[in-house]
Amino acid sequence: KGQILACYEQQLRVDRDLAGKVEVLWTVGPDGFVSGVVIESNTTGSKELEECVARRIKRWRFPEQEEEFEITYPFSFFSS
Repeated sequence: KGQILACYEQQLRVDRDLAGKVEVLWTVGPDGFVSGVVIESNTTGSKELEECVARRIKRWRFPEQEEEFEITYPFSFFSS
């Protein structure tokens, strides 16, 4: 999650009021590598944030499995 937080902090420098949720669905292949990322919703209005989140998730590695599987996760972003 630190990588995703870094994306948010980077965009927060551009827009101090940036807040909202980016919901992401990603597919993990049997080899543990992320084979696809889809942004399902983005209430932040920041295309740059969603692209950064997608790029970071594409680099993640999971334990090998017998079958491909999908994960959907809502990342919420709010400045303090």
